Amino acid sequence: RHALATDTDVAFVDGKGMTLGTLTPMMRPARARLHLDQARTALDDTLSTGLARLLIAGRLRTQRAVLKRYGRDRDDPAINEAALTIGRLVRRLPMAESSESIMGIEGAAAAAYWPALARCVQGVERTEGFTRDRPADDPLDACFNYLAALLGRDMRAAILRAGLHPGFGVLHTAQDHREACVYDLMEVFRAPLAEAVVLSEFNNRRIGPQDFTRTEDGVRIGRT
Repeated sequence: RHALATDTDVAFVDGKGMTLGTLTPMMRPARARLHLDQARTALDDTLSTGLARLLIAGRLRTQRAVLKRYGRDRDDPAINEAALTIGRLVRRLPMAESSESIMGIEGAAAAAYWPALARCVQGVERTEGFTRDRPADDPLDACFNYLAALLGRDMRAAILRAGLHPGFGVLHTAQDHREACVYDLMEVFRAPLAEAVVLSEFNNRRIGPQDFTRTEDGVRIGRT
């Protein structure tokens, strides 16, 4: 009742961190005009491409910033070269005239970013980057998945509070049971609020391989 009275969204999660449902005040006013504007933006190639370009520019710039920050003390040419590669890709974005070309640039940046990010983790020898497997089969992947899930939860709450529709996106296609707007806006915040946090926790030895349990379904955060 206190959450409802204070307009606070509450997410209920299971033991694996998966969201089961949310408690949201029912009297929040509908924003039909805003939703229509979102839909128009998603359906208009010029508007959607412009917004997609801004989102990916934010993603790439934060990726480059994380590599520079954590590569500063590593003296690793591969990390520096990845940051330079991403910088060059940022400069190509203004010339990208379609969502396909924008996502192609994002893919090229990811190919440089993830292996370099792996080299930023102290005490972990890893060159192939990271996977998106769920459940994760590696402690680092498990942490990335966990923090990405938390970021998605908080981003959804922010979107609903702003009166936006979580299903209309420009990078991710609007589909039933898929919150494209959430995934779109997460792109800008993944590197500083999820990936950088994982690096900090491992590099400062606040968390390590000893804090994970391997099960039949993969790796789980927590000791037995």
